[in-house]
This record gives sequence, C-alpha cells and structure tokens, in this order.
Amino acid sequence: MPCDKQRDRLILVGGVSGVGKSTLVEAVAQQKVAAYKKIHSFAFDIAEETGCGVSSIFEQMDRYAPEIIKRMIAFTKKHHRVISDLHFAIQPRVDSMFFLEGRVDDDLISQEAFRSAFVPNDFARITNEGILLIIILIVCDIDELFCRMERRKEQNLPIRSMDRQIIEKECVAEFNIYCALMRELGLQTNIILNPNGRSEDCYKEMLSLLQITP
Repeated sequence: MPCDKQRDRLILVGGVSGVGKSTLVEAVAQQKVAAYKKIHSFAFDIAEETGCGVSSIFEQMDRYAPEIIKRMIAFTKKHHRVISDLHFAIQPRVDSMFFLEGRVDDDLISQEAFRSAFVPNDFARITNEGILLIIILIVCDIDELFCRMERRKEQNLPIRSMDRQIIEKECVAEFNIYCALMRELGLQTNIILNPNGRSEDCYKEMLSLLQITP
C-alpha cells in the first residue's frame, strides 16, 4: 500500500446490518481525523435537489450511482481524509422502506435479490481521480450477529430482519460481492473481524489505514 500522507484517501467500510460498521466510522469521525458522510446521504441530497422522492432514488440506484460516486469524489477532494459506510449486497426497495419507515417485511427481503448498486467502474472512477481507495469488510460470527439483532429488538431499535436464514444469506452475499469487487478492481482485500461489537481493534485498524497513530 502506498505510503503517501499527502494523497487524498477514502475508506469505505462495508458489512451487513448490525455488524458495527456505523459505530466504527462514527467513532473515527468523532476524533476529527476524517470527514464522514454516508453514501446514502448523497442520495438524500439528490432527492432534495431534484424533487424526486427518496424512495424513487433508492429504487433507481443503478441510474443514480454514477452521480453519487461523483459527489463522493468531490467530497473526498475537499476533505482529503474521508470515511464512509455502505452495504455491498444492497436491496434498493428494502433499504428504501427501512430508511423511510424503520422497518421492513421479511417477505419483501426474500423477494429482492442481494446485489450491488455500484459496479466496479464506479469505484474505478475514484482511483482514476488519484484518490487512494481502501475498501474494508467488517464481519462477525453469525451467532453473535443474531444476538446483536435480538438486543436491538429488545431496545426497540430498528432492525432489518430477525429471520436467521435471511441474515445468513445476506452475510454470504455481502462477502461474495465484496470479494468479487476487490478482484475486479485489483485492490487488496481488508476483511476485519469484529467479534464482540466493541470495535476497539477495528477502530485502531481504521486509524492505521488513515495513517494516523492512535
């Protein structure tokens, strides 16, 4: 990995719902060592500017993905060190319902295919702009992930699904899509285990990738 501290740097942190990626990137952002903006936030910006409904943007993510990437590039060039989180195995209609209503029916999840809203060429545009792109996948044991979902349910926090089979399918899809993307881009895989949800080791790894000493 190049050791160029002056180079603009974008870290994208992927993983299934509940794996702890948002907690991790928000902890890094709170230290003011990197700017943080969710990729979905750009979709909300586009919806506001165009007058389209947010659900329409989500359901046409293939159409809007290039514009989202363009905005992420501009944001990175402005702030130089940026961290964000995303799902690789995104289900646009599912994400739309979850973001707007905080809930989703398991039947809908089962009907929608797990896939990526972004193609390798979208991410290649980032590297072509001279930005150092680091893409990470956060994973944890399926039993631990299911327990986290149960805790979120007890706390009345939003969860996408409590169907273990669906959770397992999403984990497999997220991993496979991530690995295929990294092969296509020729980038080094960065798979980080977050076994207990505390994210301390993951947090230190993020700072290291940002070339900041914890």
